[in-house]
Amino acid sequence: DGVLWGNPAVSDTGAILDSWAQAFGYDFSRLHDLESKAAAVRDLLAERRVLLIVDNVLSAESVLPLLPATPTCTVILTTRNQDIAHALHAQVIALSPLDAPHSHELLRRIVGPARVDAEDAAAAAICALLDHLPLAVEIAGQRLRARPERRLADFAERLHSVQATLAELRISDRAVRTSFEARPPTGSSSMIS
Repeated sequence: DGVLWGNPAVSDTGAILDSWAQAFGYDFSRLHDLESKAAAVRDLLAERRVLLIVDNVLSAESVLPLLPATPTCTVILTTRNQDIAHALHAQVIALSPLDAPHSHELLRRIVGPARVDAEDAAAAAICALLDHLPLAVEIAGQRLRARPERRLADFAERLHSVQATLAELRISDRAVRTSFEARPPTGSSSMIS
């Protein structure tokens, strides 16, 4: 019946519940307490098959009101904290960095085939400098797509400096500073679902 998305790290839980209700044509904004709003959304979802994506979970408490009470819905949570996943009795799926061809293809899809093919070596260098981390490659790709006049080689050169990397890789509420400062052991990622 649909896919609902929310990011409790940047949006109030009540606002997420309001947006989910609105997606199905309901207005629960008159319900001022969180418990009533959560119960109304659970009732709304009770007879529906919905995929709920709760991205960037920073605490179990922030996500509890968003969880449905029915087995007809599936929930995907993303967090960098396995303790949160365990507290919510979630199945943990550790995400690994992409291999070189897949990170290159991700960058190619975002930036555009013609542009990446024209600077293939620079594209490969960008992916390697970002350790093929999917979020980092995506953010770099979005930055490059937003600046079509910027050469990939120039961007790759800037990535040689760790400070430049951290400054370049920020789009709105998403940043990879944590990925670089609190890097997991080689071969694994701290992202879990």
